[in-house]
Amino acid sequence: MHFLPAITATLVVLLLVMYSEVFGAGMAAAISTYTYHSRSERDFGNIADVWITQMGWDVGTYMVKEFWPDLRRKHHESPPQN
Repeated sequence: MHFLPAITATLVVLLLVMYSEVFGAGMAAAISTYTYHSRSERDFGNIADVWITQMGWDVGTYMVKEFWPDLRRKHHESPPQN
């Protein structure tokens, strides 16, 4: 059980990183909604839409960054030579 503190520390750091990412995206969505949108569009529904869209873009770009080497390798794979 000597590995338990390392796993616990890793999970705590991961949760803190995820918390700050989600909270930061929510704050950015609220600020941008109240700054750039007209008064009639300044409600929680619009903030939630902006927040969800921003999180979706973040997830998509993180996925591309994570798997880009594999995708590139697969796409540029040369055909077998006979």
